Amino acid sequence: MFLYVTIVHDIAQCGRCGHKSPKGSGNYDARQVFDIPPITIQVTEHRRLHKTCSNCGTQNSGIFSKGSAQEAQYGNNLKSLCVYLQTRLRKGQDYQMLPFARCSEFIADLTGHLSLWAACPTCPPAVRQKVSGCFRSQTHAQYFATIRGYISTLKKNREKVLDDIQRAFIENLYLPPQSNG
Repeated sequence: MFLYVTIVHDIAQCGRCGHKSPKGSGNYDARQVFDIPPITIQVTEHRRLHKTCSNCGTQNSGIFSKGSAQEAQYGNNLKSLCVYLQTRLRKGQDYQMLPFARCSEFIADLTGHLSLWAACPTCPPAVRQKVSGCFRSQTHAQYFATIRGYISTLKKNREKVLDDIQRAFIENLYLPPQSNG
């Protein structure tokens, strides 16, 4: 996914004699700079309307979407980035987990104020893990193994890991093709 921007560096006067607006031949050369745009936090406020039925007087309320169940929560893009950072593949099939505290600090630095310590519902159980080389509980070890296995499957099938983690948060899991054998 690329966003292309073109900046034209025009010539206002001749570099030798100073004559205004030299004639152009339409020729140019180019340089390209690949960068990541500044990351900003997008806050989407979901408002549920309340209305009273004019017929029976019942107070009715709209229904919040599934992704906005709490008063404040992290969105799927931020959650999937956290999962990706904490279960990143290294060379081969080895995995390296970015410690939760370091990941939280990174997200705070990246966004300017958000901290994962507050509420990431999916990440903390999977990553408040290692104390003296062990997971805190069998449940946390199972979370890690599930995430690691999912990412491994994505890599083996040459899928885009971050995109598929994002889709997993909206219950659209990647399923590898079935082998006929």
